[in-house]
Amino acid sequence: MDYRVTGGVASGGADGCMAFADADNTGLPTCLTDSGLATTFQDYCETTSLADFLVIAGEAVMGRTSTTYDSGNYYG
Repeated sequence: MDYRVTGGVASGGADGCMAFADADNTGLPTCLTDSGLATTFQDYCETTSLADFLVIAGEAVMGRTSTTYDSGNYYG
């Protein structure tokens, strides 16, 4: 999100923030609200950044929808 090339010089990189005003994130606030993730995040916002929460949620979805998902194996 924060990677820039100015005058042929690259700078920046992922810093873990969610810049809602950045054009790359158009629609993200609405998506977070409509999906219910914003409400769920409220339970964890004191200990986890929004960026980290979204990564955790994404990994959980990938794990749950995997063809090898095993509800008896918490880490599998």
